[in-house]
Amino acid sequence: EKLLHYAESIVTTWTRARQEIAIEDEKLIPFFVGSTPSLWDSVLQDWMKFIIKEKHDIVLDAEVHGPDELAKRVQELTMDIAFVFDNPQFMDVECKEITEIPFVMISSKKDMSIEEAIKEDYILVEWGTSFSIEHARSFPGMPQPRMHVMLGRIALDYILANGGTAYMPEPMVNSLLKEQTLFLVNDAPVIQRNVYALFTKENSNMELIKLAYSYFTSEDTNV
Repeated sequence: EKLLHYAESIVTTWTRARQEIAIEDEKLIPFFVGSTPSLWDSVLQDWMKFIIKEKHDIVLDAEVHGPDELAKRVQELTMDIAFVFDNPQFMDVECKEITEIPFVMISSKKDMSIEEAIKEDYILVEWGTSFSIEHARSFPGMPQPRMHVMLGRIALDYILANGGTAYMPEPMVNSLLKEQTLFLVNDAPVIQRNVYALFTKENSNMELIKLAYSYFTSEDTNV
């Protein structure tokens, strides 16, 4: 049991070493990126297109983990950069706030009031600790949600198929709102979430790391 933590780190490091060695072209740069599932769904799909377009010489390895596991891998230098909503505060891990994402309440029905929305087919999505705190503050004493899910993609697919209401990252539902497939709930508060980039300054891929988070910090970003 005491060796388990070390064994996990050794296996992770060995896996990264094997992947780097397997790249025959010495001009190619392996780049290990991680995020929580919710961020991959909401904003990082477009980010992947950006990083591949900007750097043709990288071999991208994209992983999904919880924030603590991501921070641990960054700390151990088995991951170059990770994107998270909540700062896990690991020693020697830099945490840079890179953008803010608005979460909006959407519904399959038009002109829904807040009262109707939280009573009728409301789905509570687990978007992290700070979101849960702000949600509870905005809706004290709300009825038991019809459904509680850990992934936004599950809630969105359900709403599109069966109807319902939930909070979603605006970038994730923008096109559906424009098409009027989904609708904003009248007067529902917008909940802002900060997105952080985790990395270490000891990482040899520092230039690539800066390029990775520049997508969010540049003025022309769509996020």
